[in-house]
Amino acid sequence: MLVSCSICSDLFVSASEVFTTTCGHLFHYVCLVEWLERSKTCPQCRYKTTEKTIHRVYFNVQTNDEPDDPNALRNHIENLKFKIHLKDTDIKNAREENNTLKGRNVKLRDEYKSIESKCSSLEMSLSALKEQMRFMKQQCSEAEEARTETRRLRAHLETLTNVETIVKGTVSEVEEVLNNGSDCPKTLATYVSVLKRELQAVSDKRRRLREELRVAQSERIHLRNELAGHATALKRLEEDLDHSEAEKRSLRKKVTELEQAILSPTASGQSALRRLVAESPAPPRLTDPRDDQNADTPRVLPKAKTLDDSPYLNIKSSSVGLTPLRPTQNSNLRAPARPGGYSIFKKARLTTASSNVATEARPDLAFDGMGGRSKLDEFPVPRLAMKTKNKPRPAGLVNAAKLKKASGQMLKIRSYFDAS
Repeated sequence: MLVSCSICSDLFVSASEVFTTTCGHLFHYVCLVEWLERSKTCPQCRYKTTEKTIHRVYFNVQTNDEPDDPNALRNHIENLKFKIHLKDTDIKNAREENNTLKGRNVKLRDEYKSIESKCSSLEMSLSALKEQMRFMKQQCSEAEEARTETRRLRAHLETLTNVETIVKGTVSEVEEVLNNGSDCPKTLATYVSVLKRELQAVSDKRRRLREELRVAQSERIHLRNELAGHATALKRLEEDLDHSEAEKRSLRKKVTELEQAILSPTASGQSALRRLVAESPAPPRLTDPRDDQNADTPRVLPKAKTLDDSPYLNIKSSSVGLTPLRPTQNSNLRAPARPGGYSIFKKARLTTASSNVATEARPDLAFDGMGGRSKLDEFPVPRLAMKTKNKPRPAGLVNAAKLKKASGQMLKIRSYFDAS
């Protein structure tokens, strides 16, 4: 006989806990307790039953070790079938759940992709916002620094304005600035420092101006003295010029008289010539142009010396080119040749050795190209002085040059007398 539980439909085994109700029905303890928790009646006949009225039932089961016990095999088969059914149910549920999870997985993948794209866009937006926030922070810091710098510059500008007012303003403006800034000792110290520096600068400037004034006054006195000296020198030069003009006129008059005396060689003319020569101031020595071997070679003139014993003008004269009007030595001047001594119509005579020696001793004789000799014609050659730059010369040098020119004219007259 097979006895089973009407709640779970399982057969009772020897190891099962079987309980009975007051009405006599048998159930598994676990199944009956679960039933009584929901309803206090018998699951079979609905008789009132509680946990206190149920009792356990013990079966005396005979041990049968035969493997082919039909009841055990049947019970085992049913258990296996039930387990297979449970496994099939689990597999079915697992498949359904797997299909559900696959669909959910696809949805989750799509959602993940969308969320990932959103995350990437959000990350990009976040990085852009971070960069913008960093830029805004930098702008804020720069703006704060600019505000601080602006406040500092405004304070500095106000201080500089007050300093300018103190330096260039009136007394009332300075007092107003000092009264307004009396609360800040640092500002007052700045004002005092600026005033002290300006005072020092003004003192230095005044000292410098005084020094410049002293130098200017001394320079003015010096220039006045120079002006007075130049005026005196100008006056003296004008007097010298007048004296030179008078002397020039006198010399011209004497030259005219001398020319007239030369043009009319009479006894009265000779006496007038001697008188003019005696009255004319003669230099110590006059150089003859024939004494120079090379008249074209310039020579260095000796330094002129000043004649301080003149009561009218300091005349600078030189010992070159001025000689007294007196007869020169006969060393270079020869008598004119005889008229018939050098005739081209006469044959040259044969001379002896003594005559040849005498001829060679006279350097003024030369061959004339016709077989004879003739005397060289010597003409006065003017002296060539070294060329110098045109520089303004003092009046004394000008007068000396004029005297030198007049002496040259006298030299020409003297040469004319010697030639005649």
